[in-house]
Amino acid sequence: MIRGLRSIGYVLAQGTLAPRCPACGRPSGHQLAGVCLACWDEVDADRFPTSAAADRHEGARQVAAVGPYRGRLRRVVRCFKFSGMPGLARPLGDRLAIALEGCTTDVVVPVPLHWSRRWRRGYNQADLLARALGRSIGCPADRHALRRTRRTAPQRGYTREERAGNVRGAFAAHRARLKGARVLLVDDVVTTGATLTECARVLAEAGAIEVRAAAVARTVARRMTRSDS
Repeated sequence: MIRGLRSIGYVLAQGTLAPRCPACGRPSGHQLAGVCLACWDEVDADRFPTSAAADRHEGARQVAAVGPYRGRLRRVVRCFKFSGMPGLARPLGDRLAIALEGCTTDVVVPVPLHWSRRWRRGYNQADLLARALGRSIGCPADRHALRRTRRTAPQRGYTREERAGNVRGAFAAHRARLKGARVLLVDDVVTTGATLTECARVLAEAGAIEVRAAAVARTVARRMTRSDS
């Protein structure tokens, strides 16, 4: 009986003490970059189909994304952005490279983060993602081509017009690095696209001949249901 109680205690201890996936809270078991394989399976299952991976957007020729900003992909992105898990850049970059199949570019440019926010977070997730993506598609990443000239308020809670005003004039580009280049602009999430639009405008003014954009996740409009009407 004592041996049986010990076995039960061991099983309970394993379930309690085993590392848990930060995205789903379950014991992680086999994992990739700290996230369990079950979560990655759900991310891959909710990918945009190839025909919908790229979406036209004002300012940039198109915006490619892995999938919609919801469910498990949203949780993984938040782990990458807020939970000190920079290693997620590689598997996310690899998945984004698939969404960009056939895209030709000269340089990958991350959306810059203000130095104070980068210092507090420890890294710029868009920069890490751009480097990982650049390795996957065989294209150099240049984090110095675009810089943020002032700190802006977080975009959350703003209307589309307020978001555009919040980031207007907040970026500057390095003309010598961009003249005549086809640029792939990279960020983690696209909501209204105000930040990408402003960055694309600045890149074009600096001499970029083409600006495409890519993000891990893109918000999608919620369809109206009967309960909404």
